[in-house]
Amino acid sequence: MAWTVGVFTLLSSLTGYLVSEARTQAKHWRALADGQRERLRLSHMRLDDMRAGRGEDLRRARMEEQVRIAREIHDNVGHTLTSAIMLVQANQVVATAQGDTAFAYFTCAFL
Repeated sequence: MAWTVGVFTLLSSLTGYLVSEARTQAKHWRALADGQRERLRLSHMRLDDMRAGRGEDLRRARMEEQVRIAREIHDNVGHTLTSAIMLVQANQVVATAQGDTAFAYFTCAFL
């Protein structure tokens, strides 16, 4: 009988130890899984930040290109208008010098 009690005591102690070990291992694996989930969450956040930054960079690049094109168009139109005005004024001077007052008056009306 004492032998049976000893065996049951040993078995219950062994069972308690195994259950305790299983709980410890389960906690360990849960902690590992939680750590992996947290790293994955942080990676997703960094990826979202990078995507947002990329979108902002693209928007800024588009805006800079639009400004560059607008300046180029403005410079070209300004140069063309200045050239046209100078040519009209030169024609007016030449017409006045040649005594063609009608042509000089006509070109003056456009300025």
